[in-house]
Amino acid sequence: MADLAQPPSRRGATSLPDRPAVGIEVQRLLTGVVLVHVRGSIDAGAAPGMESELISATLTGRTQPPCLLLDLSGVTFLDHAGLDALLHFQDRIAAASGTVELLAPSPSVVRLLHEADLDGESWMTYLPDPPDPSAR
Repeated sequence: MADLAQPPSRRGATSLPDRPAVGIEVQRLLTGVVLVHVRGSIDAGAAPGMESELISATLTGRTQPPCLLLDLSGVTFLDHAGLDALLHFQDRIAAASGTVELLAPSPSVVRLLHEADLDGESWMTYLPDPPDPSAR
């Protein structure tokens, strides 16, 4: 039996024509945690739309501080504009007294976090794999 309060919703942002669009899937778990899967290439063309989609999907209509698990295992490319968008998103969550934990960041995400000296930040809790919503 799935631990989902609502079925996953899929959202998409645009990217440069030669790169796949950023895909965002949001799952609200029965525990109140919001599991967000992000996939694709997060570059300067996709970053603003992705940030808006993340904010809309996770902060709109909330009555309590958000607790987010951000699965970045499907991110194939991340540039500085994409990192800035993720940091702005994290700031918005923190301003709402929420928390963000990174799940299974892809090698491109880890590399850029390391280059920016952000791989030890306290808000970045790395979990090895995203939870399986169908597991009990």
